[in-house]
Amino acid sequence: MVASCAKTEEVAATAAETVTSVDIALTETISDTGPPDAVSALDPGVDTAPLPPPVFGPEARGLVVARGALHVHSVFSHDACDGHVDEVSVDAACEAEFIAQICTSGLDFIFLTDHPSNMSKHPFPALLHHDEKRGDTLVKSAAGDPYANVVHCKDGDGGLTAHDVVITVGFEGTHTMPVRLGKHLDPPELEKYALTDVNDLEKQKSVGAAVHAVDGVWLNAHSEEDEISAERLAALPLDGMELYNTHANFNVILKGGKLEKLFDLQAFLDGAPEPPAADLVLLSMLDVFPEPGIIKWYKVSAMRPITAVIGADVHQNVNLDGYCTPGGQYEALCDALAEQYPALVAALKKGGPLKLTDQKRIDSYERIFRWFHNRVYVTERSANAVADGIRKGRVMTVFTVFGEVANVDVHATEAGSIVEMGGQVSLAKSPKIVVRPPDPPVARPWSPFTADEAKSAVVTAKLMLVDKDGKTEVSAEFEAKPDALLTFGPDRPGRYHVEVMITPKHLSRALAGRKDLAEKSYRWLVTNPIYVAK
Repeated sequence: MVASCAKTEEVAATAAETVTSVDIALTETISDTGPPDAVSALDPGVDTAPLPPPVFGPEARGLVVARGALHVHSVFSHDACDGHVDEVSVDAACEAEFIAQICTSGLDFIFLTDHPSNMSKHPFPALLHHDEKRGDTLVKSAAGDPYANVVHCKDGDGGLTAHDVVITVGFEGTHTMPVRLGKHLDPPELEKYALTDVNDLEKQKSVGAAVHAVDGVWLNAHSEEDEISAERLAALPLDGMELYNTHANFNVILKGGKLEKLFDLQAFLDGAPEPPAADLVLLSMLDVFPEPGIIKWYKVSAMRPITAVIGADVHQNVNLDGYCTPGGQYEALCDALAEQYPALVAALKKGGPLKLTDQKRIDSYERIFRWFHNRVYVTERSANAVADGIRKGRVMTVFTVFGEVANVDVHATEAGSIVEMGGQVSLAKSPKIVVRPPDPPVARPWSPFTADEAKSAVVTAKLMLVDKDGKTEVSAEFEAKPDALLTFGPDRPGRYHVEVMITPKHLSRALAGRKDLAEKSYRWLVTNPIYVAK
């Protein structure tokens, strides 16, 4: 049902930058609120005495949030755009949709990862989707090489004010996904070397060296798959790895014995009674979260620092042809299910893109970009600053299908200094980990809930410890209330990150005939860790 990324292209990477202490704390605020003045009741053993709070808010610390998508395929991937792509030309309609929908997504950056079989044949201005007539700004290095394109979105796009979206070039092969490249790799065949356990480690490292030589950030794609182990990932100088992507979620359903989940689509299709808001279709999948990816990240980050990111893996190529169409493989089965699942069977018989009640395809760029994104904490919203933030682990991954997060902060204090997410502290200096969980979900122009409804969401923050063996436990857990603040004194080494869970009762009205989905618990936010040494 979902087309996967081809495994015919491949790569490797060099030394990831390890960040220890920094002098800026990580935080963000959407509404302009002051520092928390209340401390919630916490589990026994957790220090509930308030620290002298640092000034909360990214602007006060010289930081802003850059929201963006990684693992994105455009008209320069052979399997994107319903397959209407060849090695030379591009699908003009899909190109127009891509540009229009990045402007309505609310994102600040798109780090493309097209497949080398096509993208390696095109110059960077084309791969950057640069259009001088549209008014785009091409960003060049000191040597004059273009490495980023800024699309200036108009006021009113997606209900948003005028804003910029930064696009960079990257590629995806087999478990390899360099982003923010400054040039094509030299020689080009380096782009086609797979990151698998059976391939040569030293050659993989040499590919990584080539990625970093052109200022790229080296990421691992599809960490959930068995072809590459945690041990091999730890041995490679990768900058980051995926903890989630949509293809992995579909695989849980299609290959993991969860085929009954496909019938959950019935409620979200045109013609279904009491249809929920279309974008909330993701909730019918997220309750079967693909755990292998995030578990592998736990293990790798226990061995050495590595940034977790979230991957869209969007191709805009989901088609239903051949399932229930006349003469199709499942025609008889579909006929038997037609009475109970009329909208689903009608869609399967029609074939083509699967469209939801909003008449938009389930896998549109816009929809997937609104489902989740990476929040990178940067000094400016530029390609270089975002790349640097990813390398340093200044990233939170957020499932914004539940709403935007506001006033969240995760950092550590050590000997009077602030150490940011991705940094390291020492037990010898009696550090504290500070967690300010997000406020109730914040609605964007497209969100199907109100500010009053948002207050009914049940939000729980978990401070997770992963020890040197990759074993995970909850060090502290508490319900997130307005102005809650956790200060935790770790008593053993490991890496500590925060996972925020949400029971989205605020979406009950919007879920209409599927209100049951509002009573389940889902991951809303996963941060990168603070590393605690002896």
